[in-house]
Amino acid sequence: MKKYLIILFSIGIGTLACRNVQSQEIQLGARGGLSSYTLKIDDGGNSLTQDSKIGFALGAFALYPINERISLQQELIFVQKKGEEYWGATSSLSYIELPILARVNLPLEAPFSPYALAGPSVGFLIKATVEDVDDEEVSEWFSSANIGISLGVGALFEAVNIDIRYDFGMLDINALDEDEIEYKTGGILLTVGYLFKK
Repeated sequence: MKKYLIILFSIGIGTLACRNVQSQEIQLGARGGLSSYTLKIDDGGNSLTQDSKIGFALGAFALYPINERISLQQELIFVQKKGEEYWGATSSLSYIELPILARVNLPLEAPFSPYALAGPSVGFLIKATVEDVDDEEVSEWFSSANIGISLGVGALFEAVNIDIRYDFGMLDINALDEDEIEYKTGGILLTVGYLFKK
């Protein structure tokens, strides 16, 4: 049920956000980079945060100008979220994410165009593994969907842009009914994007 509610949420947010920008000029691009995430574990009395490990991210985006200062940045991006367990194994959650971000150009004098980013993101789990002696598939341990909030900054150098953002996972993604431990994701995403020429 949670998965279908999240899908409806993402469709609704996307439709509402794009309603006033359909007539504007849309720019398309591709982006890729590195991720550094952790899984935050809380059992109600004690909390533990995994050591972060480096993953990668790859996807595409569309930029919808609303006015000279504000744009809407909508993405479709694959993100690896890795962390190191206390016994040394590496957990890896792979998501397809759909961020819908408000992008505000900052009025600063610089040889590039700085901007700030903020908005919701919906993620769909496609694979989860624990890498120990061998890779164990553990997708059933986690919810198939998640909602997060992204905050970040970036810089545009002609057709090239660089984003760095922090993603806060808002939902408990623990899918084991008998387990009362809460799992939430959080981490940093650093990507380089390229706007295709019209």
